[in-house]
This record gives sequence, C-alpha cells and structure tokens, in this order.
Amino acid sequence: MKKFFIFIFYFSLLIVGQSALAKMKSDVLNYIPQLNPTPKYFMTVQGNIDPALKNKIKLIWTADYETTNPTCRKAVSAAEGAYSPRNKSYQYKIIPNEKGSYKTIIPLNQIYPGKCHWQIIGIGYVIYFQSGKEINNANTGISFSSKAKFNGKSIYQKWLCKKEKCYLLQDELGDNVFGGLIKRQQSFLFILDIEAKKND
Repeated sequence: MKKFFIFIFYFSLLIVGQSALAKMKSDVLNYIPQLNPTPKYFMTVQGNIDPALKNKIKLIWTADYETTNPTCRKAVSAAEGAYSPRNKSYQYKIIPNEKGSYKTIIPLNQIYPGKCHWQIIGIGYVIYFQSGKEINNANTGISFSSKAKFNGKSIYQKWLCKKEKCYLLQDELGDNVFGGLIKRQQSFLFILDIEAKKND
C-alpha cells in the first residue's frame, strides 16, 4: 500500500511538471512574432544618395515592433517588479543604383497582432560614415500612434553631408508631424535625399 501511495505521489508530480512545461512552451510560442504574408499598409522609402558619397556613407532603415499586451511583458528586474514590452526589429540596408537612386518598401503590419498584440511603434534610419560615426537623432525617426493627427501621405527630408558632418536642409517631418507621430493604419511615402556638399 505504501508503494502505491509513493507511486501516486510521483505520478502526480510528473503530471504537474508536464502540464507546467506545456504551459511554458505555449507561452513562449505566443511571444514569438508571426510574420504576416499579406501586409496591408506600407512605408515606401525612396530618394537619392549623391554618387559623390559612394563608399563614404551607408543608409540603413529599421522598423521596430513591440508587444502591447501586458501579459506578454518580459522581466527586466523581477526583484524590483520591473517589466518591459517584448520587441522585434527589422533592418533594411539601402543599396542605391549608379545614379544614387533607391527605393525600399517597408511593411507597417509585417507581424500579426496575435495574443501579444504586436504592433509597429516606429521606423527610423541611420546614416553611417566609414569611421563608424553615425547620424541618428530625433530628426531621423517616426513614431506611430492611432491618435496621430497628421493626415498627410508623404514626408520629405534632405540632408547635406561633407566629410563626417551632415546638416538637415529640408524637413517636412519636423515642420508638419507633431512629435514625429503618424497613423499606423495608412500607407506613406518617405522621400529622403542625401546630397554631398561641394567645396566652397
């Protein structure tokens, strides 16, 4: 009889352990972002990079997603009760043609919302120089919000670069998009030109 109770005890532990493992596996799968094969909204990024800047700079765009369901947050410091959303980023390296022209289409709903309610939170770009120096600031990114008031469908920026310094010559983003916020459920055109400053 004693052996029977011992058997029942360990069998129960095994069942509980398997159940906990299955739940953990299920939770992990829920956290993994699932790609959407048929996205509906896009950010088309295009423009021209002065051929004089070839091999001197490179341009990389990044689309950032994060979870908005509180139950999918990850522990930053469990002891302090600090948690943060899970995130996923996709990079798009720009390769211009011989004349410097480029065009890349970035999906705005590349990930299914799923249980964790994944959604895009921003798209930005970085201008890298050969030395490793980069241009990456408040002027080089867009944030998405369902409450954004910007109703335009295109944005234009123009940079002027010489050596390792770049200056923003034209900026419809800063002039017209309050707080850099635009709507998620809409397609946009972002034109970005980078010109080489001629010798004075």
